[in-house]
Amino acid sequence: MAIFVQNENVKNNQSFGQVINKAIKEYIEPELEQRKLTSFTSAGIEILPEGTHKVYLDNEVQLLLEFNRI
Repeated sequence: MAIFVQNENVKNNQSFGQVINKAIKEYIEPELEQRKLTSFTSAGIEILPEGTHKVYLDNEVQLLLEFNRI
């Protein structure tokens, strides 16, 4: 599942919704602290089957959209 939020909303700390707020608090904020960063422009979270996760920030994030013709 992908959730897209406008960069302006992230900068202004508005319109996140419960899921995004939880993801930021549980995954992104600890990752920022670990990397000694204070902000990000894009983030991706991969939640793995064994309960671990990986956080991708800024230029580490890649998104591939594929459209199928019906």
